[in-house]
Amino acid sequence: TLARAATHRPIPGLTARADRPGHRVPVVVVLGTSMNSGKSTVLAELAHGLAAAGLQVAAGKATGTGAGNDAHLFADAGAHRVLDFTDFGLASTYGLAADETRDLFASMVDELAAGAHRPDIVLIEIADGVYQGETARLLTDPAFEEVVDLVVLSAGDALGAVGGVHVLATLGIAPALVSGVVTASPLAAAEARRAVDVPVVDTPALGEAGTAREIVAGIIGR
Repeated sequence: TLARAATHRPIPGLTARADRPGHRVPVVVVLGTSMNSGKSTVLAELAHGLAAAGLQVAAGKATGTGAGNDAHLFADAGAHRVLDFTDFGLASTYGLAADETRDLFASMVDELAAGAHRPDIVLIEIADGVYQGETARLLTDPAFEEVVDLVVLSAGDALGAVGGVHVLATLGIAPALVSGVVTASPLAAAEARRAVDVPVVDTPALGEAGTAREIVAGIIGR
Protein backbone atom coordinates (compact mmCIF):
# COMPACT_ATOMS: atom_id res chain seq x y z
CA THR A 1 0.00 0.00 0.00
CA LEU A 2 0.97 3.67 -0.26
CA ALA A 3 1.40 3.88 3.51
CA ARG A 4 4.06 1.12 3.47
CA ALA A 5 6.02 2.88 0.72
CA ALA A 6 5.75 6.38 2.21
CA THR A 7 8.96 8.20 3.02
CA HIS A 8 7.38 10.05 5.96
CA ARG A 9 4.84 9.39 8.68
CA PRO A 10 2.57 11.83 10.50
CA ILE A 11 3.76 12.25 14.08
CA PRO A 12 0.85 11.91 16.51
CA GLY A 13 0.24 14.67 19.01
CA LEU A 14 2.84 17.23 18.05
CA THR A 15 2.83 19.98 20.64
CA ALA A 16 3.86 23.61 20.78
CA ARG A 17 7.45 22.83 21.79
CA ALA A 18 9.62 25.85 21.05
CA ASP A 19 12.32 23.66 19.49
CA ARG A 20 10.09 22.33 16.71
CA PRO A 21 11.44 23.16 13.23
CA GLY A 22 8.09 24.68 12.29
CA HIS A 23 8.65 27.36 14.91
CA ARG A 24 12.03 28.36 13.46
CA VAL A 25 11.00 29.02 9.85
CA PRO A 26 8.22 31.41 8.71
CA VAL A 27 5.14 29.56 7.42
CA VAL A 28 2.67 30.92 4.85
CA VAL A 29 -0.61 29.09 4.24
CA VAL A 30 -2.69 29.51 1.08
CA LEU A 31 -6.42 28.92 1.65
CA GLY A 32 -9.29 29.13 -0.78
CA THR A 33 -12.94 30.08 -0.74
CA SER A 34 -13.72 26.93 -2.74
CA MET A 35 -12.28 24.39 -5.13
CA ASN A 36 -10.85 25.92 -8.31
CA SER A 37 -10.33 29.33 -6.73
CA GLY A 38 -6.70 29.39 -7.85
CA LYS A 39 -4.88 28.24 -4.69
CA SER A 40 -2.19 26.15 -6.35
CA THR A 41 -1.40 28.83 -8.91
CA VAL A 42 -1.23 31.46 -6.17
CA LEU A 43 1.22 29.34 -4.17
CA ALA A 44 3.30 28.58 -7.27
CA GLU A 45 3.51 32.25 -8.24
CA LEU A 46 4.49 33.22 -4.70
CA ALA A 47 7.13 30.50 -4.65
CA HIS A 48 8.49 31.78 -7.95
CA GLY A 49 8.62 35.37 -6.71
CA LEU A 50 10.32 34.44 -3.45
CA ALA A 51 12.86 32.23 -5.22
CA ALA A 52 13.56 35.09 -7.64
CA ALA A 53 14.14 37.30 -4.60
CA GLY A 54 16.88 34.92 -3.49
CA LEU A 55 14.99 33.03 -0.79
CA GLN A 56 15.14 29.27 -0.28
CA VAL A 57 11.54 28.07 -0.56
CA ALA A 58 9.99 24.79 0.60
CA ALA A 59 6.40 24.01 -0.37
CA GLY A 60 3.74 21.48 0.49
CA LYS A 61 0.12 20.53 -0.05
CA ALA A 62 -1.31 19.30 3.23
CA THR A 63 -4.78 18.15 2.18
CA GLY A 64 -6.60 17.04 -0.96
CA THR A 65 -6.67 14.02 -3.26
CA GLY A 66 -3.42 12.80 -4.79
CA ALA A 67 -2.74 13.65 -8.43
CA GLY A 68 0.85 14.87 -8.49
CA ASN A 69 0.27 17.93 -10.65
CA ASP A 70 0.33 20.48 -7.85
CA ALA A 71 3.57 19.20 -6.35
CA HIS A 72 5.21 19.33 -9.78
CA LEU A 73 3.87 22.86 -10.27
CA PHE A 74 5.47 24.00 -7.02
CA ALA A 75 8.80 22.44 -7.95
CA ASP A 76 8.72 24.00 -11.42
CA ALA A 77 8.01 27.37 -9.80
CA GLY A 78 11.26 27.27 -7.85
CA ALA A 79 10.57 25.49 -4.56
CA HIS A 80 13.74 23.56 -3.70
CA ARG A 81 11.81 20.92 -1.75
CA VAL A 82 8.18 19.84 -2.16
CA LEU A 83 6.00 17.41 -0.21
CA ASP A 84 2.36 16.50 -0.25
CA PHE A 85 0.15 14.15 1.73
CA THR A 86 1.02 11.20 -0.52
CA ASP A 87 4.57 11.43 0.82
CA PHE A 88 2.99 10.69 4.23
CA GLY A 89 1.19 7.60 2.95
CA LEU A 90 -2.23 9.07 2.13
CA ALA A 91 -3.87 8.91 -1.29
CA SER A 92 -6.50 11.37 -0.04
CA THR A 93 -7.21 13.28 3.15
CA TYR A 94 -10.98 13.14 2.64
CA GLY A 95 -12.69 11.90 5.78
CA LEU A 96 -9.64 12.11 8.03
CA ALA A 97 -10.37 12.64 11.70
CA ALA A 98 -9.54 16.08 13.07
CA ASP A 99 -6.51 14.86 14.99
CA GLU A 100 -5.17 13.03 11.94
CA THR A 101 -5.48 16.16 9.79
CA ARG A 102 -3.76 18.21 12.49
CA ASP A 103 -0.91 15.70 12.86
CA LEU A 104 -0.40 15.55 9.08
CA PHE A 105 -0.30 19.34 8.78
CA ALA A 106 2.07 19.82 11.71
CA SER A 107 4.33 16.98 10.60
CA MET A 108 4.56 18.32 7.04
CA VAL A 109 5.43 21.81 8.27
CA ASP A 110 8.14 20.43 10.55
CA GLU A 111 9.58 18.17 7.85
CA LEU A 112 9.75 20.99 5.30
CA ALA A 113 11.29 23.36 7.86
CA ALA A 114 13.96 20.87 8.88
CA GLY A 115 16.70 19.07 6.99
CA ALA A 116 20.21 19.83 5.90
CA HIS A 117 19.09 22.74 3.72
CA ARG A 118 16.85 24.72 6.03
CA PRO A 119 14.58 26.95 3.94
CA ASP A 120 13.99 30.64 4.46
CA ILE A 121 10.24 30.12 4.22
CA VAL A 122 7.66 27.32 4.00
CA LEU A 123 4.54 27.62 1.83
CA ILE A 124 1.61 25.25 2.45
CA GLU A 125 -1.59 24.83 0.44
CA ILE A 126 -4.78 23.69 2.18
CA ALA A 127 -7.17 22.15 -0.35
CA ASP A 128 -10.78 23.00 -1.17
CA GLY A 129 -12.57 25.83 0.64
CA VAL A 130 -12.80 27.14 4.18
CA TYR A 131 -16.12 25.32 4.73
CA GLN A 132 -14.75 21.92 3.66
CA GLY A 133 -14.72 19.53 6.61
CA GLU A 134 -11.00 18.87 7.09
CA THR A 135 -10.11 22.49 6.32
CA ALA A 136 -12.69 23.95 8.70
CA ARG A 137 -11.51 21.76 11.57
CA LEU A 138 -7.84 22.50 10.93
CA LEU A 139 -8.41 26.26 10.96
CA THR A 140 -9.79 26.05 14.50
CA ASP A 141 -7.06 23.75 15.81
CA PRO A 142 -4.39 25.35 18.04
CA ALA A 143 -1.72 23.65 15.92
CA PHE A 144 -2.64 25.94 13.03
CA GLU A 145 -2.17 29.13 15.01
CA GLU A 146 1.02 27.80 16.59
CA VAL A 147 3.04 27.72 13.39
CA VAL A 148 1.26 29.81 10.73
CA ASP A 149 2.69 33.31 10.35
CA LEU A 150 0.74 34.56 7.34
CA VAL A 151 -2.41 33.53 5.46
CA VAL A 152 -3.17 34.21 1.80
CA LEU A 153 -6.78 33.83 0.64
CA SER A 154 -7.56 32.72 -2.90
CA ALA A 155 -11.04 33.64 -4.15
CA GLY A 156 -13.01 32.89 -7.27
CA ASP A 157 -14.98 36.13 -7.36
CA ALA A 158 -15.59 39.33 -5.42
CA LEU A 159 -18.47 37.91 -3.37
CA GLY A 160 -16.31 34.94 -2.45
CA ALA A 161 -13.53 37.29 -1.38
CA VAL A 162 -15.92 39.18 0.90
CA GLY A 163 -17.34 36.00 2.39
CA GLY A 164 -13.93 34.40 2.80
CA VAL A 165 -12.45 37.38 4.60
CA HIS A 166 -15.51 37.52 6.88
CA VAL A 167 -15.44 33.81 7.73
CA LEU A 168 -11.73 33.92 8.50
CA ALA A 169 -12.30 36.97 10.71
CA THR A 170 -14.80 35.00 12.79
CA LEU A 171 -11.99 32.49 13.39
CA GLY A 172 -9.55 35.19 14.39
CA ILE A 173 -7.59 34.90 11.13
CA ALA A 174 -6.75 38.02 9.12
CA PRO A 175 -5.47 37.18 5.63
CA ALA A 176 -2.55 39.29 4.43
CA LEU A 177 -4.06 39.53 0.96
CA VAL A 178 -6.62 38.16 -1.49
CA SER A 179 -5.58 36.75 -4.85
CA GLY A 180 -6.64 33.92 -7.15
CA VAL A 181 -9.15 33.58 -9.97
CA VAL A 182 -10.93 36.80 -8.96
CA THR A 183 -7.92 38.76 -10.20
CA ALA A 184 -8.12 37.25 -13.69
CA SER A 185 -10.92 39.74 -14.40
CA PRO A 186 -10.07 43.44 -13.98
CA LEU A 187 -13.73 44.15 -13.23
CA ALA A 188 -13.98 41.42 -10.58
CA ALA A 189 -10.67 42.49 -9.04
CA ALA A 190 -11.87 46.10 -8.85
CA GLU A 191 -15.11 44.97 -7.18
CA ALA A 192 -13.13 42.95 -4.63
CA ARG A 193 -10.80 45.88 -3.89
CA ARG A 194 -13.81 48.06 -3.10
CA ALA A 195 -15.41 45.42 -0.91
CA VAL A 196 -12.60 44.05 1.29
CA ASP A 197 -10.20 45.82 3.59
CA VAL A 198 -7.14 43.74 2.69
CA PRO A 199 -4.98 44.11 -0.43
CA VAL A 200 -6.16 42.32 -3.57
CA VAL A 201 -3.07 41.28 -5.54
CA ASP A 202 -3.12 40.03 -9.13
CA THR A 203 -1.90 36.44 -9.20
CA PRO A 204 0.91 37.02 -11.76
CA ALA A 205 2.23 39.89 -9.61
CA LEU A 206 3.00 37.39 -6.85
CA GLY A 207 5.66 35.95 -9.14
CA GLU A 208 7.56 39.23 -9.18
CA ALA A 209 10.50 39.26 -6.77
CA GLY A 210 9.78 42.71 -5.34
CA THR A 211 6.10 42.02 -4.70
CA ALA A 212 6.72 38.60 -3.18
CA ARG A 213 9.46 39.88 -0.92
CA GLU A 214 7.26 42.75 0.27
CA ILE A 215 4.44 40.35 1.16
CA VAL A 216 6.64 38.30 3.50
CA ALA A 217 8.88 41.14 4.75
CA GLY A 218 7.20 41.18 8.12
CA ILE A 219 7.82 37.50 8.87
CA ILE A 220 11.29 36.92 7.41
CA GLY A 221 14.00 37.01 10.04
CA ARG A 222 11.52 36.95 12.90
